[in-house]
Amino acid sequence: MTEKRKELEKLEKKRKELLKEIKAQEQRHYKALIEFFGDDFPRNEKKRPISLKQFKENYMLIEKKHYGNFKTPNEARRLEDYKTVFDVLKNTADNIDYSQGFPKIPNLAEFTRWIEKFKTKN
Repeated sequence: MTEKRKELEKLEKKRKELLKEIKAQEQRHYKALIEFFGDDFPRNEKKRPISLKQFKENYMLIEKKHYGNFKTPNEARRLEDYKTVFDVLKNTADNIDYSQGFPKIPNLAEFTRWIEKFKTKN
């Protein structure tokens, strides 16, 4: 029985050491983020960088060349939706047929039903 207790104590000690190591590593990553992004890093009301916990809950990193440094998950989903809409419009525009001397959309009825989803007035 005492051997099992000693083994459990060893495992608990190892777990605590690993947690300390993880926390130290997260703090290093957090400091690197703050240094790298500087003034672009999200701030609280007192103009100080937000905590790592808040950052993990509310933000995610995405490629800067497209949408800036930080976006909330909702904003990222909205950007994906915009991209989908833009792709449909671009595809429709690419498929316009001018062979009869005037523009003709091949799937006009289907496109009309799809675009009606975005109507704001009756």
